[in-house]
Amino acid sequence: MKKILFVYNPVAGKGNIKNKLSKIIEAFSSDENTLITYATKANNDAYHHIVQFGQQFDRIICSGGDGTLNETINACMEIAYKGKLGYIPTGTVNDFSKSIKMETNLDRLLDNFNTEIHFQSIDVGKLNERYFVYVAAFGSVSEVSYSTPQNTKNSIGKVAYILEGLKKLTRQDKIHMRIEYDDGIIEDDFCLGLITNSLFIGGMNFFKEDEISLDDGYFECIFIKYPKGPITLNQTLFDITTRNFENTDKMYAFKTKTLRITSKKKIKWTVDGEYGGTYKDATITNYQKAITILK
Repeated sequence: MKKILFVYNPVAGKGNIKNKLSKIIEAFSSDENTLITYATKANNDAYHHIVQFGQQFDRIICSGGDGTLNETINACMEIAYKGKLGYIPTGTVNDFSKSIKMETNLDRLLDNFNTEIHFQSIDVGKLNERYFVYVAAFGSVSEVSYSTPQNTKNSIGKVAYILEGLKKLTRQDKIHMRIEYDDGIIEDDFCLGLITNSLFIGGMNFFKEDEISLDDGYFECIFIKYPKGPITLNQTLFDITTRNFENTDKMYAFKTKTLRITSKKKIKWTVDGEYGGTYKDATITNYQKAITILK
């Protein structure tokens, strides 16, 4: 008999998980399964609950946005959980589920969870003491993902990230950094940095499918230089929208397994769309194939 823990965020996205609960509970309730459900009540609630009780279960399934998934990943890494994870995305953007081509039909997804035929091993990153599954980022544009009010996200979805980010791009975004990575050292002024393991970031398709692998032990990194004027800014935006990351002098793009990033002032970081801490010195490490996700 399998013991299953189902942890869900009842307010993720537009709260539509409430209309699916009966179907989800029914799918996992059988003579072969023992199902325990838990509705989160605050930030980090999923993390604390799984750290306390997760090892008692053969399978953990979470539902919510990318933030709920991040809490679950952090908890599973903390307790060295070896079982397969299930994820039912109900957030605003759901970058991760799109990147691994998760089944979008709920009935088929629940069948996949029960049969455990479709699954994928993925890398997990760590920013100082915080794990992340698809992105760690700095710069005010990246901060939008956790500072935009939930009702705004619900109203305009992924466009909220872009609109709010563009409003915030000012000279205060100029960040001087030293970046040490596997193949060298960079020192420059930046406005945005992305350390990723994902096709999608903030709802935008940053990479082509054949350009990245989610279990190769490497991050895809993009560090955008601070634009010195409106013309440079327009050129930078054009390079981003056309995915011209390598044949441009407006940014640095490379793959690496580890990074150390230092700055003279404390920098706010975002991990998987949530606040990730404020640091002058950030060490980022890739843990290859650390988690197995049912899909």
